[in-house]
Amino acid sequence: MLLDINGSCSSCYDSYRIQHGACIPCDFTNCADGSVINNVCTCAVCSTGFYLNAGVCTACSTTNCADCASNTCTACISGFYLNSGSCTSSTAANCLVSSSGSSTLCDTCNDGFFLGSDDICYNCQTGCLKCSNKYSCS
Repeated sequence: MLLDINGSCSSCYDSYRIQHGACIPCDFTNCADGSVINNVCTCAVCSTGFYLNAGVCTACSTTNCADCASNTCTACISGFYLNSGSCTSSTAANCLVSSSGSSTLCDTCNDGFFLGSDDICYNCQTGCLKCSNKYSCS
């Protein structure tokens, strides 16, 4: 923070802006990447479950949505899959990201499991955190 000869702020720390000669904090609620540009608090990327709407991070209207642009869900949180614009609960075992349109098939498995050619998660060998099949621990 820098003060001018009148004792007013002329420069502020990151995430603060000048208002009436004082440095005030920006409200980056639900913002994953915010900065101050030309003394305006600006969000570039919203947190999971929010989208940028006229410079404000607004909650997605789709429940359990992870990513939405212009309030259209494009990906669901873990344990849910995208089904006709909604996030539906997945029953796929050991699955981190379910296949779109299927409650029982998977795109990405949890650690300790690998994705089979049938889109089902199978156990890696004992003690293995990541593998591409039962016998290749990475």
